[in-house]
Amino acid sequence: MREIIATHTGLAVIGILGRPACPRCGEMMFAAVATEFRGKGRICNSWVCEACDYEFRTDLEIKSPAK
Repeated sequence: MREIIATHTGLAVIGILGRPACPRCGEMMFAAVATEFRGKGRICNSWVCEACDYEFRTDLEIKSPAK
């Protein structure tokens, strides 16, 4: 069975909507295998590393611009 972890996007993702590197082997990810919109600007992406088959998730929150 594959291990699934959630990582804080501030550490795992380059830029606000950038691509993360695999936490296990460092391979740069190309595209999430699934995206879940949780409302109020929250997005969860599920990833599978093609190099080592490691599965992980990233969560991020997109804040509305100040008015």
